[in-house]
Amino acid sequence: MAHDPQHIKNTASSFLTAAERCFEKRPLPSGQIQAPLVPAVVCAVFGIELSLKAIIAIEKGKATGHDLLKLFIKLTPQSKVSIAAALSLEEWALRQKIGAISSAFVEWRYIYERGSAHIDLEFLQQFAKTTAQLLESLANPAVHTNTAK
Repeated sequence: MAHDPQHIKNTASSFLTAAERCFEKRPLPSGQIQAPLVPAVVCAVFGIELSLKAIIAIEKGKATGHDLLKLFIKLTPQSKVSIAAALSLEEWALRQKIGAISSAFVEWRYIYERGSAHIDLEFLQQFAKTTAQLLESLANPAVHTNTAK
């Protein structure tokens, strides 16, 4: 059963908003800083996953799973080029960076089992923003055409 790309987009947007809020650093009365990093990463990665799935649905493809690199590979060549250009990366370099975070949704949900993990937070946040922007432009092309004039 095909899912409505707009519904996927709405859910992606909710998770990306949640990630942004979790990435905020809040001072506590004790003087410590609160930043729920694990939920931030999980929400960001899941938001990216859903953004990619919505783009794939708009492009008439099918996508399942959590692997971000496999989802990225399913995008049209135009979408891949658009994301790479927005991030100022060659596609091979972008694939490497995506590969490094590709299974983060599964890994970070169960971080307590691993003890620790590493992730490029700057790339994660940039990739999240870029996929959301591409999705927005594909989902609402008339809006972006009119604002570009």
